[in-house]
Amino acid sequence: MKGIYVAGSENEQACYWKDNEKVILNSGNNMLAIKMFVSDYHSYVIGSSSGEGAAYIWEDTVKKKISEYYNLPASSKVYFQNACVNNNDFYILGIIYNPDDPTINKYELCYWKNGVKTSLTKIDNYQKIRARNISVYKNDVYVAISMTNQNTGNVLDNGYFKNGQYTSFNKPGYYLSGVYGDDNNLKLMYRNDVACTINTVDLLNNSSFIQGIANPFKMFFNNGNSYIQGLSDVWKNNTKIHASYDGGYYYNIMDFELNKTGTDSYMIKGYATANPSYTAVFKNNIELKRMTYTIDKGDMFDIFVKD
Repeated sequence: MKGIYVAGSENEQACYWKDNEKVILNSGNNMLAIKMFVSDYHSYVIGSSSGEGAAYIWEDTVKKKISEYYNLPASSKVYFQNACVNNNDFYILGIIYNPDDPTINKYELCYWKNGVKTSLTKIDNYQKIRARNISVYKNDVYVAISMTNQNTGNVLDNGYFKNGQYTSFNKPGYYLSGVYGDDNNLKLMYRNDVACTINTVDLLNNSSFIQGIANPFKMFFNNGNSYIQGLSDVWKNNTKIHASYDGGYYYNIMDFELNKTGTDSYMIKGYATANPSYTAVFKNNIELKRMTYTIDKGDMFDIFVKD
């Protein structure tokens, strides 16, 4: 299963590339492969369609609706939020819509670990909650969320669940990116929209750090270093190591990953202003593959490094 995986589409067909070799996903016409996760034994691809959103999963290229994958009633729907692999355990974070629930709270925020569900909370409106991410730190499962006003979208509260128990971060109005961890680190990241700065809070020692990066997407750790990926730049510790202009066009950073040793970097860049517009995957700043929207009718969204 070792390799570099890139999820995307080509010729309006969901697919992924493993070490630059394309794998077409069964029954993936007019769909996108938007996220990918790989354990020692299985590959998992999240699929999105224009009519249903991110409602499908391929396990080892076998396609199912996520609701079917978890044996939910046919009337139910799962809104995929995020996922992760930790020690070969596969976690999916989602919101279940159950129209047959006799209460008004027909939406359930939950996650599955290898098919076993943990319920976190129930709400009456899907727009009241934003599940940010799911991560695992020493067998503890963290889910970061924002509670929002269903009419305005304003953030009313930020916080996280730890093994099903909720802790409020007490930062209304701030943008919460998520809780991120590995064997030695556990940090919460949020954005102060007024000052346009990123704050990270170390949940192990309650210290905080402010960094000048906008639009954070994710944080991860590698060999004692912390990395933050934003829309237009990447920071290693407190140093910017990638910017959004390469001398030709401005680009958005779609995804950024490293191998375990930190010696090889992988990035998907989106060149929306190029003609034709395209996405491309790079290894150590050298382009490996390009996918144009108009010619190839394709795209690339997500990288997973399995080494």
